[in-house]
Amino acid sequence: MSRWLCTVAAFLLFSCGTAEPEVPADLEQAAAVIERFASPMRLGNSMFAAAYPECKATQFVHYLFSDLAAAELPIGESMGDEMDRAQAQASGMPLWPDSVAMSEQVPDPTAGRQIVLTGDDTKNTVSIALYTDPKSPPVAVREVTVPHVTASEMAQAFFRSNVEMGARY
Repeated sequence: MSRWLCTVAAFLLFSCGTAEPEVPADLEQAAAVIERFASPMRLGNSMFAAAYPECKATQFVHYLFSDLAAAELPIGESMGDEMDRAQAQASGMPLWPDSVAMSEQVPDPTAGRQIVLTGDDTKNTVSIALYTDPKSPPVAVREVTVPHVTASEMAQAFFRSNVEMGARY
């Protein structure tokens, strides 16, 4: 009996001590928005490839904080009316969680829950670090490859029009 208890205790000690922290659903949802936005089909129809034909990871991160991307990223969970949210979800893109901020390069010490995006042009990947607290290490890190795509004619036309109207990127 005591041998059995020792075995169970050892199992519980090792299995509980090495478990990765659970990633909150809102942070997973925010990471999914970035991962979906970086898909070849979405980027080809995005103004990103028109603005940055090289499609570098650092350019993608910079673009996500631009006026142009603000028009393309999905609405937040509490934004718009019910029809707007239904249309956004029908597009296959998750809604942006209201409880999560997005930061570039380093955590924003005032933001609380957030994802931090960092581009690596050598691998052409974007690191998505998920933070529950900006003063603590990330609870998880995802990596997404930025594909090299050509902007569709529609995306190029939208890009030119937005730049003519003063949009920054």
